Amino acid sequence: MNNVEYVEFEVEELDAFKDEYVYDVEMADQDQPWFYGNDILVHNSSYVSIEPLINAGIIKFWDGKDVHQETYDEIEELENYLNNSINNWARKALLTKDSRFVFKRECIGDTGLFLQKKRYVMHILDNEGIKESKFKYTGVEVVRTTMPNSIKPYAKRIIETMLTTQSLAETNKILNESYEIFKSLSPEEVAFVMGVKNYEKYAVKCKDFTTVKGMPIHVKSAYFYNKMLNLLNTGNKYEDLTSGDKVRFVYVEQPNKYGIDTIGFKYEWPSEFNEIFKPDYEKMYEKILFQAIERFYSNVNWTIRKPSDNVQVELFDLFA
Repeated sequence: MNNVEYVEFEVEELDAFKDEYVYDVEMADQDQPWFYGNDILVHNSSYVSIEPLINAGIIKFWDGKDVHQETYDEIEELENYLNNSINNWARKALLTKDSRFVFKRECIGDTGLFLQKKRYVMHILDNEGIKESKFKYTGVEVVRTTMPNSIKPYAKRIIETMLTTQSLAETNKILNESYEIFKSLSPEEVAFVMGVKNYEKYAVKCKDFTTVKGMPIHVKSAYFYNKMLNLLNTGNKYEDLTSGDKVRFVYVEQPNKYGIDTIGFKYEWPSEFNEIFKPDYEKMYEKILFQAIERFYSNVNWTIRKPSDNVQVELFDLFA
């Protein structure tokens, strides 16, 4: 019997599906972005830019209301060329008359931003023949579980403003607005969420608020949470955290009475913490939203400033 390797998948519902099937699977190893399903080689999409044809006046892209028919005709010609070529190759290289290799056009977009391989955002106008106007996010932070769900709409608004307006001033305006909104959110809305593993392994080696070297930040945050519940004598009001639980954690302002930089909680931020800790919204904003958006600014050679630095920098420029 051949050795069988089992691969563990994590499934997350992102949006409602128009179809009952899913065919676009992103592989963790992008050096091998394919897999076999029912003995069929499956590969992700490749994108082709027709901008040179549009700029040269060879075809028209937009007719004022919709994608121009000349664009559809050109894409169909490309699709036919690819399918004829792959079948000719299969007959010669594989000695088969029934290769079943098929190229099929998926979507047409008018603007997009590619950070790197399999990490991009596109504005889609036509998805497999269905006319629509939506943004497609692939491999970027705003579709990953590491970004809190409450923050994703603000990140998307910044990115979509960047793509639709292509204006630094308009995008900065939305960036600054998102910062003000972020500071008004609750700890539950801005917290990182991660699964706790090996809690007991690390906790047993800690003493008071001194943790062991190499202890992951989210496990450390869970430990501080349990420690505080014990010190505050909260009884059964809140559940302890242990291995297998999901911990929500935030950075807290310095200095504080216990000299810690993060603290976790299980479901809700304990009201007893309000007198002791204040979430460090500045640092949370930088870690969660600013660093993600900074990559997009860098990709288009825009200079980005932290919203909290804007007034200081602008006054410095004024008096300089």
